[in-house]
Amino acid sequence: MDKPALGTVEWFAWLAARCAANLPLTTKEAAEVIGWAPKTLRNHGCKGGGPPRLKGHGRSGPVRFLPSDVIAWRDARRR
Repeated sequence: MDKPALGTVEWFAWLAARCAANLPLTTKEAAEVIGWAPKTLRNHGCKGGGPPRLKGHGRSGPVRFLPSDVIAWRDARRR
């Protein structure tokens, strides 16, 4: 299933389905949930900040984020 446009009703349904299945999000998808640019999320990750991440194999393995972790991290930092 293709990911719908950000902010649409379909996008929120897509995110809810990912959360229900606890399927990991890419850096770009996690950044969309937080409201940051992917580069900002990567920079925070290099400095030990941002939501908890899952690291793939090897030095340059893919980084993934559990939807529940990203949403909990975002909600804890809302003003």
